[in-house]
Amino acid sequence: MPIDPRKITQRSLARRAEISQAFISQLASGKKVSCKPETAERIAEVIGVDVTVLFDPGKVTTSCAA
Repeated sequence: MPIDPRKITQRSLARRAEISQAFISQLASGKKVSCKPETAERIAEVIGVDVTVLFDPGKVTTSCAA
């Protein structure tokens, strides 16, 4: 069930997307700017938006592990 992205903590988002809170923090701060497509999809699904709203398609790569 998607949630309001303005009301979710990084910890909760990470848990629901099955990735680390540290990775969410790095994305939010700009330390990381890309991730695997499946990671991007899980994050977008949790907050209920299309993945292209969150990530530039050119920055969704296969080289960045979550």
